[in-house]
Amino acid sequence: QEGVTPNVIIYNMLLGGFCRCGEIERAKELFSRMSGKSFPPNAVTYCTMIDGCCKTGDLAEAFRLFDEMKLKGLVPDSFVYTTLVDGCCRWNDEERAISLFETNEKDCASTAAPFNAYINWVFKFGKTKLINRLMDGSFDRFSKHNDVTYNIMIDYLCKEGNVEAGKELLQKMKAANLMPSVVTYTSLLNGYEKTGRRSEMFAIFDEAIAAGIEPDNIMYSVIISAFLREGMTTKALVLVDEMIAKNAVVDGCKLSVSTCRALLSGFAKVGEMEAAEKVMENMVRLNYIPESSSVVELINESCISTNQSMEADAAP
Repeated sequence: QEGVTPNVIIYNMLLGGFCRCGEIERAKELFSRMSGKSFPPNAVTYCTMIDGCCKTGDLAEAFRLFDEMKLKGLVPDSFVYTTLVDGCCRWNDEERAISLFETNEKDCASTAAPFNAYINWVFKFGKTKLINRLMDGSFDRFSKHNDVTYNIMIDYLCKEGNVEAGKELLQKMKAANLMPSVVTYTSLLNGYEKTGRRSEMFAIFDEAIAAGIEPDNIMYSVIISAFLREGMTTKALVLVDEMIAKNAVVDGCKLSVSTCRALLSGFAKVGEMEAAEKVMENMVRLNYIPESSSVVELINESCISTNQSMEADAAP
């Protein structure tokens, strides 16, 4: 109406708006109109449409556009491959996911993002044959690994109880000059805890601290719980004090409600009433409302501790 002639940029913006709103049919209609204009769809157009189709579950159309894009000489980038892999994972289309990665292996692994999306899906849904293939060497063929790649694999292996393989990947990660993070070490801690190997668990925690890792509330909770189960209350108390001291300055170490409750229960069960009361005080300071069961447990344990002390004093 204003006499402005739309161009491919304007069309792409409109397509993006339709796709973000889930109006994929309107996006398809606009896309077909573009093909008849003097400005054909470009790589951005195809990326936008493929993303929209994947989000709405129209994988058949997404892959048709993907093939059409390549036939027109447009080169799919990392975003396109990642979008297609994510789409297959979201809609549980195993056959397309495998076909995409195996027929476009070099392009899919050209950057870390598509490969990470692929292996995250492989491990999340326990695709045994594909996992074995990755672990038997195909993983090493891909040069585009990053810390996320290793963290996905280490976490899966540790959850499966295969901590040795996870530790081997940690060494490979270091050899590749990639920095293990608190996420990496927490996965290993959970793996050792799951397999009951607490001495090795404590060693890997010491290694993390020596490497300059700043524990977050999840790592603290895991290691403190392990110390409590081993009766190492002094070490647990030191870490609780450290955690509380960091609370004001390190967001990642903020005591969560679940962490406070776990610590409260753990200290109460081993009779460390002063530590349990300290946790309770911090829950109040952070405006957390302790569960009634936690309060009852604390009172019960306090009564038991008091009775034991009185009996000891009364003994001849």
